[in-house]
Amino acid sequence: MKKFIVVLMLAIFIATSVAVISTEFFPRTDDVEELPPVDIWTLNQYKANTHTHTNRSLDSWTSPQDRVYQYQDRGYDILAITDHYLGFDTFESIGVTDYYLTPISSNEAEGGNAHINVYYTYIEFAIMAPTDIFDLTTEGGGIAILNHPGKYDHVSMEQRIKWYQDYPCIVGMEIVNRNDRYKEDREIWDACLTALMPERNIYGVATDDTHDDNDIGWSYTMFLAPDRTEESIEYAFRNGHYYAVTNALVENPVGQEPRITNVKQAEDGTISVEGTDYDKVTWISCGEIVGYGNTFNPIAAGCQKYVRFELEGLGGTAFGQPIPIY
Repeated sequence: MKKFIVVLMLAIFIATSVAVISTEFFPRTDDVEELPPVDIWTLNQYKANTHTHTNRSLDSWTSPQDRVYQYQDRGYDILAITDHYLGFDTFESIGVTDYYLTPISSNEAEGGNAHINVYYTYIEFAIMAPTDIFDLTTEGGGIAILNHPGKYDHVSMEQRIKWYQDYPCIVGMEIVNRNDRYKEDREIWDACLTALMPERNIYGVATDDTHDDNDIGWSYTMFLAPDRTEESIEYAFRNGHYYAVTNALVENPVGQEPRITNVKQAEDGTISVEGTDYDKVTWISCGEIVGYGNTFNPIAAGCQKYVRFELEGLGGTAFGQPIPIY
């Protein structure tokens, strides 16, 4: 029988020490401590937007100060300012002094045939080959996310897969951009996972990619961490302790978007999912729907490579991170 292992990615609950991708693949800053094993579903959940623009980007018209306060007023906990060409480190550095949001240092680099968000390091010359961006991200000890992959139909699937194979610093992919502007994003996510799993996971994030004030509140990422200090959020970001949420896939959404509150695995491989504000659970493997319901056994269903789940409710959709199948 095929052995099924649930590892510490987002949709999961086992210690970091048994993650599929060795933590050595993820360079860390010196001040991010290695944490003891923990059930991540017992941690707090914090709402984040990790793709945000201001008038420093030249394609947005809102000041950094106003953008920060807009997200604070909407109840967010974490914000990354990912302006084109310009790095963001602290809110003070962009003139904001009255804030409670946790900052994530970041900027958006342009790789010609790809836009790439870079975190925990800064790419000074932001227009260059994607591989140069990944090299600099690795050298700087940062991590990267491929933005709105569905926008770039001239990038081959083989090229994307090779980037993930060659550059472990690329920890994830944007699977919902704002109001789902690029509907192929999740198809590309599943195609890359099918090619690379179970050895190589790709964490999914959802973002507003905010340029205009009306862009706020469509899609976001929930971080799981003991607190929202910069160190705790960085640790979560590097290790996939988060899940994507959007209200863009539901026509006329009503109420709260779903939340994932627990994921458990039985000895026979059955996975059980718990959450709030949802009425449907869909299981997906290799890009195909393979089951429905709060419990699912991917071994019994004959799944290969990985399985992931989506919680759907009147208010939106929440995406669990892919679970490798060995």
